[in-house]
Amino acid sequence: MALTQFPQVNSKVNHLREKARSLGATLGAERLTFVYENLDKLSPDFIYAFLDLDAFRAEVKAAQGSKAKFWYTLCTILGVLILVLTGVALFYASIGYQQDLAAHPADINQPFLQLWQNGFHGTTPLTFGLTILVDSLLLLFLLLCVLQAQRLERRAQKDASKLAQDLQDITGELILLWTNYGGTKSQDRRKGSFKSYSPPFPFCVLLVLQ
Repeated sequence: MALTQFPQVNSKVNHLREKARSLGATLGAERLTFVYENLDKLSPDFIYAFLDLDAFRAEVKAAQGSKAKFWYTLCTILGVLILVLTGVALFYASIGYQQDLAAHPADINQPFLQLWQNGFHGTTPLTFGLTILVDSLLLLFLLLCVLQAQRLERRAQKDASKLAQDLQDITGELILLWTNYGGTKSQDRRKGSFKSYSPPFPFCVLLVLQ
């Protein structure tokens, strides 16, 4: 049975395959292609089990979630960078303060932060104000990265749910087509289960991977 006889269903299947590929569900798209091309040779039980809505959803989440992982990794790097920068600035500030007091004993009466802001008479480029500015910029970037990662996670969840719903709808339509237009051979297949049909080797591998 060729799905080209049913342009509306054919269009939905093609659209869903392209959407699945664009979201990273390549294995799911291959399973849908297999069912699409061999609909009249399969049983409804096999069609439903082989398409596997949960596997589709998990594949999309994994593919889209990898983008969020990149941003979370960047957040970790920024957090470490902030700590390192602050630690280095404090280290040079403590050394600069000791050297400043040794060179300018009268500075003992000056507040530490004021001396740091003045660079301890130019002995350190990492002044208090510069350190605060750089840390603030890094913290802002860190916050933006967290928000971006969370946005990607929410979108992955939404895309996965929408794709699973579309797949469930098209699966129902395919099974309905099989039931109504499968011909006399379909009457015999209704007595069997999907276990009675063995897909080609590549698709056996797909089932194992899932």
